Amino acid sequence: MDELFTGALAAIEKDFSLQPLPLPEGLDEIKYPFKIVHIQCYNWKAEKIRKIYGMRVKIRLLALDILVLSIYPEVTFDVPIFYIDVACSRKTVFAYINCIALFAEETYYRKYLDPLKPVHEKYVHFTPHTMSDWLQKYRNPYTVYTRPEKSFMGTIKDCSLDYLHAYLGIIAKAEKIKDTQYQLRIEQAHTSYIQDLITKDASRKILGRIIGMRRANQIFQQVLV
Repeated sequence: MDELFTGALAAIEKDFSLQPLPLPEGLDEIKYPFKIVHIQCYNWKAEKIRKIYGMRVKIRLLALDILVLSIYPEVTFDVPIFYIDVACSRKTVFAYINCIALFAEETYYRKYLDPLKPVHEKYVHFTPHTMSDWLQKYRNPYTVYTRPEKSFMGTIKDCSLDYLHAYLGIIAKAEKIKDTQYQLRIEQAHTSYIQDLITKDASRKILGRIIGMRRANQIFQQVLV
C-alpha cells in the first residue's frame, strides 16, 4: 500500500506543485503502543485544486492496511471529485475508485467521464461489489467498487494509478468557469457530496470505535473534506 501511495503522489507532483495545508493539532498522526493502530493524515492544495486529502491506516491486529486519497477541485472548475479507497486485509482487497460527477447530465458525462472508458475497459473483469445506498447516486459507468482476493492487489494498484493518471489529464486541461450562476451550481454539488460523506459514510463510525468519535468526527469534518 505504501507503494501505491508513493506512486499516486509522484503522479500528482509530476503535473502539480503541492503545497501542504496545516492539519488540526494531533490529527496528522495517531499512534497506539506497539503500532497496534497507526493513522497518518495529509492535506495539500495545488493549482486548480482546493484540497488533496490522503490517509493511511494500519491496524495490526486485523492485518488491515488502508489508503484513502481524494482530490477536490476548486469550485471555479466543474471537474469531478476524484476518490480512491483501497483496503487490504489477510484474504481480500477492497477497492472503490471513482470520478464523482457533479451533474447527472449527458454532456457532462461525455466531457468528463467518457475519457475514463479506455482505463475502465482494462479492468472490466473486476466483479462489482454491493454499494452502500448513499453511494449509489454517485455511481457511473466507470466506477470501480470491488472486493477481490488478495492476489489481485497488484492489479488494484495498477487500476488506481491508471484512473488517477486519466483524471489528472482531465483536470490539467480544465478551463476556469466564469459563469457565476454555474459556479454556484458547482459549489452546491460539492456541498451536497461533502454533506453525504460526513453524515452517511459508515467508516466514520467504524473509525470512531478505534480512535473515539471526537477525533473521527474531526477527521471527517476538518481533514477529509
